[in-house]
Amino acid sequence: MKHLPHVYIFGAGHVGKALGEALSLLPLTPILVDTRADELSSVPKTVNTRLSAMPEIEVQNAPSGSAFIILTHDHSLDF
Repeated sequence: MKHLPHVYIFGAGHVGKALGEALSLLPLTPILVDTRADELSSVPKTVNTRLSAMPEIEVQNAPSGSAFIILTHDHSLDF
């Protein structure tokens, strides 16, 4: 079974949710990562979610060839 490329979207605000939903229509595995459980609760079921107090760990554990999009609500998290 072939695995689809992973696209990690950091930030589950309105832009991150919309982008995750749009990417879910393509042959990709979108993963929406946020530190806020309440924001992840309204993400469509077609998008994988990760609640993470330390989002940078998701980068370290991502499969080779993954893509990353930063849309967080806090500039200190962007770093």
